[in-house]
Amino acid sequence: MRGIEKLKNKKLIFATHNIGKIKEFEQLFSGIGIDFLNLSSFKIEDEPIENGLTFSQNAEIKIDYYFNRIKESGFEFKPETYLMSEDSGIEIKYLNGDPGVKSARYGGDITTKERNELILSKLKGVSKIERKARYYCCIKVLNFFDEVKMEFTGKLDGYISKESNDGDGFGYDPIFIPLGYNMTISKLGNELKNNIGHRSAATKKMISKIFNYER
Repeated sequence: MRGIEKLKNKKLIFATHNIGKIKEFEQLFSGIGIDFLNLSSFKIEDEPIENGLTFSQNAEIKIDYYFNRIKESGFEFKPETYLMSEDSGIEIKYLNGDPGVKSARYGGDITTKERNELILSKLKGVSKIERKARYYCCIKVLNFFDEVKMEFTGKLDGYISKESNDGDGFGYDPIFIPLGYNMTISKLGNELKNNIGHRSAATKKMISKIFNYER
């Protein structure tokens, strides 16, 4: 580890209302000295329409939208303050890359459990080799002071299980098995997910580039 003293005055605002993502990123940034905030600190409850065709485009929509909303709140911009947006999802080979950017809305207005069951039903009888999938994450970071943006990506390859397994994590974690393992992310637990996951991969690139910090 290095650079921790330099990070004590750094603030990072995560532009999301997703509780699962907030908790995961809090764990990913724990212990490195960054003041990690989210939109609740600014009493922002609204959200933009995510109509991008790629994860990058959706992350861009979010960072631009919340940057303007935070500016409206009268927040004092300083060089050591950053805004972060993130868009991520799962791409399944047999479904021609779906759910993709629609991962959070796949199947319409249904619960996460129902969404996972929908995926499993569409893959019923499909062989393991055709159940290939990958988690993909795109992070955008903006420095409030000079408004410079940077992008960082991460992925985790794996395949879809034949049944849902509850445990840690959220989203598609109960049905996603990473390559090299025989249990779903939910069963493997948060500690391993934070080491090998797609958000972890993107976050490590980010803190190394922007904050000059290595875990």
